[in-house]
Amino acid sequence: MKHLKLIILIFLFAGCEEYFVPNVDSVQPVYAFEGYVTSQPGPYCIRVMRSNGYNTDPQIEFVPDASVAIECKDGQIYKLTHDSAGCYYTDSAEFVGRPNLSYRLKVETADGKQFLSEYEQMPPCPDIEEISARYYEKKTVRTDGTNYFDEIENGLQVTNTTDAYGQTPYYRYDCQLILQSQQRYSNPPMAFDLFIYRPVNSYGKLFIANANDYVDKRITGNQLFCTSKKMLKYADYTLVEDMEFDVKNYGEFVKVTQYSMTEAQYNFWKAVSNQTENKNYIFGQIEYQVVGNIKCTSNPEEPALGFFGASAAKSKIRAFSLRDDNNVVCSYDINYFPATDTTIVWESMPNYLVWFSN
Repeated sequence: MKHLKLIILIFLFAGCEEYFVPNVDSVQPVYAFEGYVTSQPGPYCIRVMRSNGYNTDPQIEFVPDASVAIECKDGQIYKLTHDSAGCYYTDSAEFVGRPNLSYRLKVETADGKQFLSEYEQMPPCPDIEEISARYYEKKTVRTDGTNYFDEIENGLQVTNTTDAYGQTPYYRYDCQLILQSQQRYSNPPMAFDLFIYRPVNSYGKLFIANANDYVDKRITGNQLFCTSKKMLKYADYTLVEDMEFDVKNYGEFVKVTQYSMTEAQYNFWKAVSNQTENKNYIFGQIEYQVVGNIKCTSNPEEPALGFFGASAAKSKIRAFSLRDDNNVVCSYDINYFPATDTTIVWESMPNYLVWFSN
């Protein structure tokens, strides 16, 4: 009888089961902005986007129908024109940023929302005194799950030296390389030479370098960029599989661009870097909200994401040719940096390789 009562109670409770659907707060799309002006010739790009909330398509929505302008504190207003993917460009002939002037971003969207950044004063940027490069050897302990072994990577390391006396202590860098080599295919009857020209970029847009923590300090040996030596020596260009070839390295073109930053701009991108690259590690403080300098003036309660910055910029281009033991074959400054996004292959020696041919 007791067992029968227990069974009846179980069925009674089972019959009272209800489905519970949690009420998840919806999050409205948030407008986001990205861009800056520099002292180098434009055009400058300001990107206008809109993020999506929870339980929606994760793709970012680009905003093509906004009114975008850059205002200078001296009263000048520069309107931008939409091109594609939410990118609005300045007229390069009309507007070039100038150090010590202050700029801000003004945006009005098609739905009537207005956004305004704080004024950012463009800090002057000192000249890059020297670019140096060396081959390096980096040893890392790896495991295959059973055994441990040393993995050695050889590569090229680029550094810069700058006298930052009296200037801002905050900088970021872009580093571009053109890798030059000659490949001699020796398999008869197809023996011939090819001259290879390969671009490599550091993707330094988000690479933040706090080269010195206070004003009036010299930046010496600030590491900018490393690339694999294997990439320096071999090109991804094969006519016949397993064909034997000899490689002669003709050196590299290196272009370093140094951008000055305000403390607010540095803190923003440092927070972005910490959040995206997990630099704070497991016990570190995580940046849960990256605060920018753009606000919605038509509705102060509406959030906005992004940072509008102003950076003076100085570039230096240097040609290198190093032996494996880091002895310099030649190293000198040049004024021209070849512009290309893809590998170029010639069957005859181009003029630029003659500089390294002796």
